[in-house]
Amino acid sequence: MRNPPASVGRVPTMTPDQVEQRLQGAHVAILSVSRSDRGPVAVPVWFEFADGRFRIVTSPDTLHVRLVRRTERATITVHSERYGDDDMLEWYVMAEGPAVFTEGDIEPLVGRTRRRYHGGPRIDEWLDRPIDATERVLVIEPQSLSGHESAVQL
Repeated sequence: MRNPPASVGRVPTMTPDQVEQRLQGAHVAILSVSRSDRGPVAVPVWFEFADGRFRIVTSPDTLHVRLVRRTERATITVHSERYGDDDMLEWYVMAEGPAVFTEGDIEPLVGRTRRRYHGGPRIDEWLDRPIDATERVLVIEPQSLSGHESAVQL
């Protein structure tokens, strides 16, 4: 059995600048949408955060899209992916608010998203892949946006 941490520091709220910085990384987010008959639907998504809004490219024929169209709201959570190090900083950012789909040219957003998440040596292959013309951009404009972090030293 592991010994408990020697010290645990808890910072309940990150500053707006810290939240903004965390949201610029290439982290997988969890998009959650409520439904009346069961628990919420939660799916992993790639995202862009700019101008105070989350933008997610998604296919129109998924359960989470149908639910967002019905509820017109969503929650998105972005979190640290590193755990188990001797000294670690765990964090998450959560936002909730109205969610709408936009029509129009999604190519610039798809290009930025592919660069962000596939910026390695095969980036040209990702950029050259065709874009599905049925995909739409989901925009979440947070009514609440907060971040929390905790530092653990073992």
